[in-house]
Amino acid sequence: MEHENDKNEIARILRDHTAYSPQAKAYVIHGGIEALIKWRDKFVPEWISVEDAMLEHNVGVLVFIPEEDNHITSGMWDISDKWVLLDEYRKPECAITHWMRMPDEPKINR
Repeated sequence: MEHENDKNEIARILRDHTAYSPQAKAYVIHGGIEALIKWRDKFVPEWISVEDAMLEHNVGVLVFIPEEDNHITSGMWDISDKWVLLDEYRKPECAITHWMRMPDEPKINR
């Protein structure tokens, strides 16, 4: 059964991501599913439900607040186990339902 799940995950990632990324195909050829999943996690961030997983304290992430007109902003899970919105430094008035790791900063050629 686990092998079938691996095959399904490979097929899904390939379907979703290799159309625009030859690097994803290379990861499959050279590193198998573990390398491909690492590639996906690094280059294709996804929204994570707060019901599925929480993150470590004091790490800046993007947060989604649907009851505030689908507001997306930066936030963090602080040491008192509460969300803080970083761009406004306030507690959210409505529930945060999802979070996503921040992307890497852009590479700037100087």
